[in-house]
Parts: sequence; structure tokens; C-alpha cells
Amino acid sequence: MLLIAVFGVSVFQAKPAWGARPEDSRQELRNFHHTAWSSENGLGAVFDIQQSRDGYLWLTTSKGVFRFDGVRFESADAITAGAAQNAELNSVFVASSGDVWFRTRAPGLLLWKDGKLSAFPGNGCTPGLLTGSTVEDRDGTLWVAGSAGLFLVRDNRCELVSSRYGLPSGFPSAIAIDRAGTIWLKMPSGKLFYLPSGGSKFVISPHGEGPVGDFAYLHGGPNGSMWLSDELGLRRVSEDSSTSNVPSQHPSRIPTRPRFGNFTFDSNGTLWAASGNGILRIPEPEKSPIDVSVDSASGQRFTVAQGLSSDVVWKLLSDREGSLWIATNSGLDQLRRNLISQLATPPASEHQFAIAIGDNQNVWIGSRTMPLTEVSFDGRSRTLSETGQVIAIRRDFKGGIWSSGLGKHLLWKVHADHLEPVSYPNDDREVVASIALDKNNELWLLTFGQNVYRRVGQTWVNQNVALGREPGILGTMESDPAGNIWFAFSNHVVEWDGNSYKKYTYPGKNRFPNALTVKGEHVWLGSETGVQLLSHGEFRIMRWQDANLPGRVSGIVETKTGDLKTGDLWISGFSGIVRVRADELAKWLANPDYAVSAESFDTLDGLPGLAAERFPEPSMVEAEDGRLWFATTKGIAWLDPASLERSYNLVPPTVLISSLVAGGQTYSHLQNLVLPPKHGNIEIDYTALSLRIPERVQFRYRLDPVDTEWSDAGTRRQAYYTKLRPGHYTFRVIASNDHGVWNETGASFSFRILPAWYQTAWFAVLCGLAIILIIWMIYRLRLRQVAATLSARFDDRLAERTRLARELHDTFLQTVQSSKMVAEDALSEDTDEKRRRQALEKLSIWLGRAVDEARAAVHSLRDSTTEKNHLSEALQRAAEEHQLPASMSVAFSAVGDARDMHPIVRDEIYRIGYEAIRNAVAHSRGNRLEIELRYANDLSLRVKDNGQGIDPALLAEGREGHFGLQGMRERASRIRSKLTVGSTAAGTEVTLVVPGTVVYRYEHLTPFHKLKETVRRLFHPSANDDI
Repeated sequence: MLLIAVFGVSVFQAKPAWGARPEDSRQELRNFHHTAWSSENGLGAVFDIQQSRDGYLWLTTSKGVFRFDGVRFESADAITAGAAQNAELNSVFVASSGDVWFRTRAPGLLLWKDGKLSAFPGNGCTPGLLTGSTVEDRDGTLWVAGSAGLFLVRDNRCELVSSRYGLPSGFPSAIAIDRAGTIWLKMPSGKLFYLPSGGSKFVISPHGEGPVGDFAYLHGGPNGSMWLSDELGLRRVSEDSSTSNVPSQHPSRIPTRPRFGNFTFDSNGTLWAASGNGILRIPEPEKSPIDVSVDSASGQRFTVAQGLSSDVVWKLLSDREGSLWIATNSGLDQLRRNLISQLATPPASEHQFAIAIGDNQNVWIGSRTMPLTEVSFDGRSRTLSETGQVIAIRRDFKGGIWSSGLGKHLLWKVHADHLEPVSYPNDDREVVASIALDKNNELWLLTFGQNVYRRVGQTWVNQNVALGREPGILGTMESDPAGNIWFAFSNHVVEWDGNSYKKYTYPGKNRFPNALTVKGEHVWLGSETGVQLLSHGEFRIMRWQDANLPGRVSGIVETKTGDLKTGDLWISGFSGIVRVRADELAKWLANPDYAVSAESFDTLDGLPGLAAERFPEPSMVEAEDGRLWFATTKGIAWLDPASLERSYNLVPPTVLISSLVAGGQTYSHLQNLVLPPKHGNIEIDYTALSLRIPERVQFRYRLDPVDTEWSDAGTRRQAYYTKLRPGHYTFRVIASNDHGVWNETGASFSFRILPAWYQTAWFAVLCGLAIILIIWMIYRLRLRQVAATLSARFDDRLAERTRLARELHDTFLQTVQSSKMVAEDALSEDTDEKRRRQALEKLSIWLGRAVDEARAAVHSLRDSTTEKNHLSEALQRAAEEHQLPASMSVAFSAVGDARDMHPIVRDEIYRIGYEAIRNAVAHSRGNRLEIELRYANDLSLRVKDNGQGIDPALLAEGREGHFGLQGMRERASRIRSKLTVGSTAAGTEVTLVVPGTVVYRYEHLTPFHKLKETVRRLFHPSANDDI
């Protein structure tokens, strides 16, 4: 569709006026990150700051002495494990050797060395002031400005510097040592003295003379010079190689005398000084002549208004990583230069900015509450109020600036001397979301009405059909350096090369693309789900080692780096700025499955706020000089990738292990540490002394031999282990600073956990021997049990054979023998027929009796096995089948319910009862026989007659050739029963008692019965253990 454009040019203001340049301090000090610690951290006023060689900050405060690792403050009480009390300490000095000297409130010194506290003899070496009273020379000698004069501390002795050094008496007002080892003194007389290294006499300096007043401070400056702060101001008082040609001036010529307090120099040679109102930052102080005070007007001021904890400053220190530390009346402050610099902009509400870079490197910005504004690098600005709310800003190929928004008109072009409103289709209702210009410098618009317009000459052409746009998706539009126009929608990417469209379809859907940028053959796409690359017609999704990256993306820039075909990839978004280095990017391009590592930058690096996901746009641009500019919700920032790494912190952190906690006790002395038994749950506290951004210090640790790999602890400064067994252990920890520089050596210590008595080796050996002994004893007992069982079985068989032999002998064999005699008598030749017949009749009787006796023997063997649980019936039938005398009566009784019994035990009971009944019938000569069977917890059998009894001798020893009683006793013993045979003149009584656990069959034995039976089988095996 062709539409005729209507153009109107209006001049709203010729060259809008530039605003005033902001104060230098506002522009420069905004590039420093400030952190403060106050009384809320338990400090109070801080008077002195020193840094030990390992990196700790040692603080002299109104509440005593503290040590600081960037995260935690430790009191002298905790450091010395109670040996020193903060209530008794006044100040601290840290020697280069690591020795710590404490000044006590009462005159005296304490030395903390190798974990031990000792009192130093001699009170004369007590420093006279809280700060700056002690210096250390190259050989470790301490020079102390004491209340009685200048003293030396060496070889554990305190020496007064006498007149042999050419020094007048009196309390030195200031003392310092320079880079060459020269000792400098400011005396109360106002004169400045110095003692060259190796010299024997102090010399009066031709510079630095002047009244001391309430204070004086001496510090070494850049290039080895010495600087003095006193009543005459802050000035250089010695020559150095860079300023020896600068003429000196006499103090009397100083037109003004600005007052300064303490001071220091940072790693760049910049002077930082305390003043009556905060601190001053004075660049290039070396340009000041000797004995001429620096001009306070040339510096940038940092005061309470900018966040300083107090205007009263006692001490300034530049640490080894370049951070500035400030001791104030209200606490401790840190200033460190940011990696990302901020641009001073006019005040505005906290809304996302859009940004573009003009031809003269001025920055064009705008937001929801700020109209289009041009800001110079020095902070001056001019605002084009007619533009109103800004939605998009673009720079064309000729350097022109275009802006869309919600002002008097919806689209503007900025000329050198005027603003031009630009008309387009439906410009009364369709707001422009994105602007692009092609290689022909023709204008393209993407509107919130979901239309894409291209201006050809004076005609606007709608491109929706050609692009194949889906309704409801806004998409994004961008031009590449060659002037091609690129579009990204939810389902495809489209390229217009000046003549035609080329379409690339996503393998899936890229919902709501927010950012689109093109660099050579790389088309980068950013959205809320991450980053994608379109290259040579193929899409690939970037993978990350850190799952939290990159966050929601609003801008992408690829920069050229060195000779690599790829550059660094920079991503701006809601999580800050992410940088993927060129080498990491090359690895990912070679292997799509590779997960890239990246650097993150946020407010800790100086980024003012974060970028919104989309509008206004763009949120990130690359200037022609290579600098990257970032628009956020709180302002504009920039960085120079070419010089970025020169600003990195390359100092690896010192790693220290501070303590081990076990069993509620803290161990600070870790050398040759031995823990008591049963202390297997431990906590190990460690730290890394990188003070620049301690929040980013990363740790890894391992405990040998427990851990096989390093454990990534992140920023956590404790390690926990539980259930450690007795033995030797070595703990190791390494750390990296805020820029990933690792101290691979780290720190380590070894410790040992003693075993409890039951964890010792000898106890384990004894337990092993005891187990072996028990197993051997069980084995031997089992052998005895098996042997006894086999022997009992053999004895049982032998006894059975013996009984059979006895019964056959007593009955069957006797009858057979008699029958044989009868038969022989009948067969004799002189026997007559009648006698032979009588003999044969008698033989028939005897043979019948033999058959009955044999049948009775067989019946006695088989009858009990054919019976089930009818023991009472079997015994009753046994009594009835015997040939009872005519005068004998039988009384049988069964008491209790019959119970299921083991067949073998029942058989033995039956045989004992059968034998007792047979004996009573055959031998008692009584007229009454009583048989009683009783079922109770135990089973009992009683057989009683009223006969003549048994001879006691026979009862004890048995009848020769008869085995009845002996067999009964043997059977009772086999079934672990009690057999009692009692005999009197009134008769004989046989009683058998069988334990219930032996005779009865239990369906479910109680645990007690099981235990009892197991013990019995183990220690008293018998032939019936297979029952």
C-alpha cells in the first residue's frame, strides 16, 4: 500500500542553551563506590587504620582494637583468645613481620607473636599518640615517638635516642619513613629533621619549617618524596626525581594557609586529605612546588552530604588493592574506583533511559519523564522539551539523531540548529516503537499499531504482508552496519538487503524478542529466555555455566577483539551487564553444547541501576571510539573494554584459616591440633583478604582424605563436617578475588581426632580376637553337640538291641529252649507212645507260648508307633492284654485333656509304662493295680500296686540277667524325664514326670521357650535333639 507523506518543518528553538557544568566533585566522585561501617557494626569512632602484610585491616577505635577482613570485625579479645582485653588497649601497631604491638591504657606495650601475648619491658617506649607515633625501618627496628622523646625498640630492648643522634629533646609531633629508608621527624620547635638510612646524625631539613599547632602529619608521597601537613598547610618537603626542577618557595610567601589534617596517596599518586569538611581528592599533587601548600580549590570534596560517615576524619589509608579507607569520628568508610563510570545527567525520576551517541561523542538520552536531552562528556546538558516522553532514539548513518515519543509530535529529527517533526501514516494514533535507517538512509518505522512502514522518497509503504507478521506480536527492528534492515518476530527473523526479503524460521518459538543486533555474520537475539544466534541460516541457543545468567535481556553488542574472528559479547538486562570473552565465544561457536563462562557487572561495579526489558530503547550502544554505553533506570554509564582489564584487581587474596570449632570449643591455634575423642562434628572458619569487593570473593575447600574433589563454597566462609572418625585430616582452602584471580596455594592445616577407647586399634584387635574365640568356641560346642547326638543315637540303638536281647532271652528264648528239650525227649528211642504223645502236646503248648511271646515283643515295638495321641488307651490296653492273676483288679485314670505329643517321646513313655505294668503283673503278687496318666504343664505317669514290694538290693542294682529297671531308667534319661521307683512292704510305685517342653508339640513357642531350648541344646546336647 502506498501512502503519500506530509512533511512539516518547525523550528522550535535555535540551538537550545547548554546547562551549567556540574561541580567537578559530583562528576568525578560519582565514579567511586562508597561503603560505610558505623556504630551499628560495633565500632564507634575509628582513629587509626593499618594494613598488615597478610591484608588484614587493624583498627584503633574508641571501643578498642579490631581486625577486619572486609566482612567480619574481630576484637582483640577474640584474636588473642582472651589474652588481651579491649578494655585495656588503647592502640595498635602492626610490624612487617606480622608481630602486633598493643599499647595499653596504662603506659606499656604488649607483643602478640606466634599466638602468644607477652608484656614488653620498659614503659618509655609507649607511643605518645593514638595514631602515627610508630614507624618501622628496613631492619625491623621500631622508632617510637614517646611522651619522653624518641625511642628505639630492637632486640627486645627500649633505647632512648640521645644527643648522639643530634636530635633535640622533646616529644616528636610527627614521624615517618620514606621509600629510601630515611627517618623524618617534625619537632615541637617547628623544625623538620631527617636521618638518612645508615646515618648516625639527624639533619635539619631546609624545608618544612613552621609552627606545629595542634597537629602535624608526615607521609611518603609519589616518587619517594616526603609530605607534611601542619599549620602552614599540606605540602611537599623533599625533592624527588620528577619534581627536582620545580622551584621551592619560602613559607612566608604562601598567600593562604589552607588547613588540612591527615592525608595519604593512592596507587595513582592522587592525594587524599582530611579537611575541615570531609575529605579532598587532589589529582596531580606533584605539580605543587616544594613548601607550597596544595590548593584545596583544585580538589573534589567528599562530605557527609555524599555519604561520608562523619566530617571529622582521623586517618586515611590506601590499601594494596587500591581502595581508600577513611577513619572518622563515626566509623569506617571505603572508597574504591568503579570499573563502570557514570555520566552526570540532569535530575530525573527513576525510569528507564534510552541512549544514542552523536557525532561529537555527546550522549543523547531520554526517558518517560525526561525529554530528549544532549549531555556532553563534562556533564553539561541541553534538553529539547518539545519531544516530551521518549520511547526510542536512533542515530543514522550521517550522524543525525531521531527520536520518537509522546510530545507535541510523535517523531522528531534533530538538526544542528532546529528540531524537525516528521509525519508518517496514522501519526495521530500510532506511536513509534522502533526506528531504523537503511543503506540508502531511508527511514523505517515499527509502530505499536503493529505496522511496519518504509519511506521511499516521499512515499510510505506498509511492509506487513511482505514481512509475514503474526498479529499480536510487536517484534523488534534494527539496522546492521551495512545498512540492511533486520526484523525479529516470535516465529521468524527477516532480513531486507536493499532489494528483497529473506526469511529465517525458528526451530521453535522465541517469544517476545527484546533485542536484536548484527555483527558481520552473527545475528544476535535476546529475550526473557536468554540469547540466540542466527548464523549462516542456523539458530543456536547459548548455554551458560552459571544458570543465573544472562537473565532478561534488553541489549546485545558484539565488539571486535584482537585478531579473533569473534569479539566479546556484551549483554545488558535486568540482572546487570554480562561479558562473554571472545575465546569463550569461539569455543561455543565450535561446539554448540559448550557452556560459556562469563563475567557479571552490577551496582558493585558502578552500574547505576539496571536495564528494563524493552522500552525505551536502546538500552545499550557502542560508540565509534569503542566505549560501551548503558542506559539504566537510574542513569547513564559507560566503560572502555580496551582499558577495562587494566582496572582489574590482579592481587590474589591471602587465604587464612582462623579457627576450628568442635564440641562447643573454639581452637584458634591450629598448629599440631589434636581434638579429644568423640569430636567428629566440626566447623572450620576461614577467610580471604581481598578487601576491594569482599562480597565477590569465592572459596573452594577440601578435607583429605574425606573429599576426593574440591567443594565450591561460593562466598561462604565456613566449612562443616559431621561424623568424622578418629584419624589424621588435612583441610585445604583456596580463594579468588572479585575478578576471579585465584590463590591456588591457599591455606591448609592438619589435625588429628583422638579415638575413644572403643575406637582404638587395640580395642578393635581385642574385639576381633574375641569374635574369633567365640566362633571357635561355638564351633567346638557344635562339634561336641553333633558327637553327643551321634553317640546318643548309637547308645539308643545299642540299648534297644540289648532290651530285645533281654526280652528274647527272658521269654521267647527260654520257651524255645524248653520246647527243644521237650522235642528231644519225645525223639528218644526208649520213649513210649504215650509218653511221646504227652511230650508232643507239651511241645505244642510251649510253641504256642513262644509265638505269643514273640508277638508280644513285636507288638511292644510297633504298637506305640501305630498310635497317634491315644497314650491312655494304649496303656489301658497293655494292662488288659497281660494275663492278670484272678485276684488282681486294675484301676486306670486319665486326668486333663489329651494333648498332641511327639511320637518318639510318646513311644518312650509307653515303653516305660508297659514295662512297669508287666513287672507289677508278673512279680508283685498284689491284688490291686492303679495306673494314672495326668496332662498338665508337665506330663506324669504313675503305676502302683499293693504287692510284696521289691527288695532294696534289687531295686538299686537290678536282678542279674534282667534289664527291666535299667531299661526304664535309660529311656527316662533319653527324654530328659524324672523316673522314681519307690517300694515298701505295702507295694511298689513307679512315677514318671516328663517336661511339657519335651513331650508336647507347641504350634508357637514363646521367645522364652525358644531361648531356653537354644541354651539347652548348646550346652546340654542329647540324642533326641532331632525331635
